[in-house]
Amino acid sequence: MSVVEIKKEIEGTVLDIGGGGEAVIGRIYKDQATAIDRLQEELEEAPDCCKKMVMDAQNLQFDNETFDAVTFFYTLLYMKQDEQQKALQEAYRVLKQGGKLYLWDAEIKDLSPSPLLVDLTVKAEGFSLKTTYGVKTKETVQTAATFEQMLLCMGMDLVQKQQSQDGFYMVFQKPTKRISLVIDGRKFCDIESFFDEMDNLLTKNLTWRTGHNFDAFHDILRGGFGVEFEEGIDFDWIYAEKSKQEFGYAATAQYWQSILPICHPTNRKHVKQKIKQAQEQTGETLFDIIQQEILDKEDCYCHTLCLYAQKKQK
Repeated sequence: MSVVEIKKEIEGTVLDIGGGGEAVIGRIYKDQATAIDRLQEELEEAPDCCKKMVMDAQNLQFDNETFDAVTFFYTLLYMKQDEQQKALQEAYRVLKQGGKLYLWDAEIKDLSPSPLLVDLTVKAEGFSLKTTYGVKTKETVQTAATFEQMLLCMGMDLVQKQQSQDGFYMVFQKPTKRISLVIDGRKFCDIESFFDEMDNLLTKNLTWRTGHNFDAFHDILRGGFGVEFEEGIDFDWIYAEKSKQEFGYAATAQYWQSILPICHPTNRKHVKQKIKQAQEQTGETLFDIIQQEILDKEDCYCHTLCLYAQKKQK
């Protein structure tokens, strides 16, 4: 059985993701804390020590930069990897600049046990409890490195890390030198007008026109074209559902067909394959490619992206 000791060290408001059940964080921070859980019964089971709200961690109903701290206490264990990514992105969004994200969870390197169980003894100021967290099955392994990479690529700084054989504790801080930009889907309807809008947002005082292709888009996302963003950009894409429809397979096939005559001969086979996939409605669309470029993990731009079907809710 693992022992987790938690000291009361957070000042200001705390959002506890998955804070139902034992309400470990809520018991420590009381009026400072807001606990959310997607299950009403989990919140009803929790003691009345803090504010409690039914909410999906992947779609937080809070404004940007609302909380001084966000906590995940053995919560990501219950999510699939894509859900974990979305929940962490949302946590980043509602975290104030300079705020911290606290993460406790299990190292799962072996998927064979069923169910997967984690036995804990929690020791905190004013109480101690024994509990077990578990899931019937996991599709992928999870390690501290998994979440460290996700959060670093969102632009967070790792400030503390403790790791044992079966669990880990990490603290990340949101940088203070970031800018926010809105990608408005109403301002473009095809890939050319999209690149025009990106030029408007990401370049300034250029005496030449950028190339309207994904290589050029990749470059301007790295900065140095008149718009300074030392720690990355938080993008909000509004009317994204409109863009998703416009940048579907038909537009994707058309884009690659326009690239084919001008690409390097060594790339033609690859481009033809892209055209074939789009015509067969398989593979990635332009909408997918744009998102991947903004959230690029290899170059680690440290940008974030939130999609809104229509207008951003206040």
